[in-house]
Parts: sequence; structure tokens; C-alpha cells
Amino acid sequence: MVELYTASKITAAGCQLDTATELLLSSRDLLSAAVLIHSAWSVTKDLLAHKKTESSRSWMAELFPQLTEIEIWRKLDEVWTFSKHANKDPDAVIQFSGGYVEAVLFLAIYDFSQISPVKSKTMDIYELWFIAKNANLFSGHEVFIQASKLFPDLASLSYKQQAIAGFKLISSVS
Repeated sequence: MVELYTASKITAAGCQLDTATELLLSSRDLLSAAVLIHSAWSVTKDLLAHKKTESSRSWMAELFPQLTEIEIWRKLDEVWTFSKHANKDPDAVIQFSGGYVEAVLFLAIYDFSQISPVKSKTMDIYELWFIAKNANLFSGHEVFIQASKLFPDLASLSYKQQAIAGFKLISSVS
């Protein structure tokens, strides 16, 4: 007899974010990581709206005043949209960077933390890894000190070395 798997929406989103983080930092499958992130983020955004809680989408436009909200979301949702539809563009090809996936994952985890009473260790470590890696964005914040202690000089390492550092820490606590 096959066992049934039961999960709430928030549990499903958390599982997808954890798996996406592991895929991203193990450099295994960037496209699948991006799709999992967007799937989880989509559920999370809906749950935030249901609870009338602000998401990162509410303040993202402030960070990019040169872009309209529609332009911002079109860019952030680019991989998700590409991966969901083929009826209008069956021969389309997409290019995107690891940096794009990293940023979207950070935003998705931020939004997830607004509705989930508990984040996984994987999500906690990823947030600190992202903060340490992006000193230019976070160096003035208290959490940067904690992130820098956990990942010293992360910004000076190659992309592959950065990912390995994050994956090693996640693997050691899993």
C-alpha cells in the first residue's frame, strides 16, 4: 500500500525553499532551483495576501525607482513564467545568472518568514550566507556582523567557493 504524504501550503513552500537552497549552493540545477523558489514564493505571496501581511513586493519598488512595478515583477518572475508556459513561445530560450536566483531566493525566504512561525536551519544559513556575500548591501546592518563571523571574507571568494562554503555549513547541520 502506498503511503499518503500530507502537507500544508506553508509546509510545501518551506520544503521547496529548502530544496532550492540545496540545489543552488551545491551548483546542481540552477533552473530547477529557480522554479522551486518561484513556486514556493507564489504560495507564500498568496498566504501573505490572505493574512493582509506585507511582502517584499510592497517595498521592492522603492529600491528600484527607475523601474515601474510591472518591470520589476516581470524581471523577477522571468524564469517562473518561462518555465510555466510554452503555448506562445515553444522555441524560446532563457539566460539568467546565479545572482538572480540568489536574490529571488533571499526575497522568497524573507516573505516566508513573515508567515511561518519557524524557518529551517537551511533558510537561516542561506540568509546569513547571502548577507555575508553581499557586503555592499548589508555592511551597515547588525546582522552583517553575525553573517561575517559565520562566513568570513565570503565576498572575496570565487562564486564556486562561496557556494561550497554555504553548502558545507548547510550539510553539517542537516
